[in-house]
Amino acid sequence: MALFFIFGWAISALIGILIARSKNRDQVGGCAWGALLGPIGWLILALMATKPPSESPDGRPLRKCPHCAEMVLMEALVCKHCQQALPPIPKPGPAAPPEPINWKTRGWILLVGVVVMGVLLWIGAR
Repeated sequence: MALFFIFGWAISALIGILIARSKNRDQVGGCAWGALLGPIGWLILALMATKPPSESPDGRPLRKCPHCAEMVLMEALVCKHCQQALPPIPKPGPAAPPEPINWKTRGWILLVGVVVMGVLLWIGAR
């Protein structure tokens, strides 16, 4: 009986991977959705929007043409679909400093979460 559940779990994870691959999504995430939620995870994956490809089949990065919205190679100077000149790729600037963590707000959220869990456990134990 345990072998049946393990086999079903593996098949469910594989189906999640296949759906994620068809939607151009992360296959590890598809495996997790399929393995953890089964058919509900498949449905969630199937309803997700298909991501446009970020790489060409040979692994080179792509970007969207601002004129015709087709995907072209990152280093392209002219769009192969509409023959319009592409704007230059902006150079990445210095990274913005991270925002400071508001520990007071996080503390209140954690406290409320612990109280709610305690109440739920207390109600369940009655």
